[in-house]
Amino acid sequence: MHQQLYYLLNKIVIFVDKTFEMITSILLIFVVFINGMEIFFHSVIGDSLHWVYEINLLCANWIYFLGICLVYIKKKDIVVDLIDRLMSENTKSFYSIVLNTVIVIMLCIIAYQASKLMFIQVKTKTLGLGIPNFYFSMPVFISSIAIILILIRDSLEISFDHKIYRQRKK
Repeated sequence: MHQQLYYLLNKIVIFVDKTFEMITSILLIFVVFINGMEIFFHSVIGDSLHWVYEINLLCANWIYFLGICLVYIKKKDIVVDLIDRLMSENTKSFYSIVLNTVIVIMLCIIAYQASKLMFIQVKTKTLGLGIPNFYFSMPVFISSIAIILILIRDSLEISFDHKIYRQRKK
């Protein structure tokens, strides 16, 4: 049962990884393009593209929060190796599962609060372009759910096979 759940979550995490990487790459290319247009318009034509600012903020939110998921998936987050070196393998496994559980609880609270905020923001829009404000909060909710799935997958992996986890972490 645990292994089936693990394999399902692993497929979801692989899909999230590929999808988020594609989305963040496209958004980054788009941001570079519109900022290049802004520089051109400002320097050559002497006028500014006022809509670029709001689009930059929106894209930045999506890039930052989806990017956080990519960091977690690829295990590139900051870790304190000193603590890991002092622990036995069993203690390290237990510590990792407890820490993942605490983070999952925190992210559940963040996802819940983000969903409440999006519900409130449904009726509000930005002043410039009229972009619905919930689009700015949506990546917080999505990334929280994605990281929850990643951490549950990782905890299942640790609980039934320490070797796979250690190999993937390197």
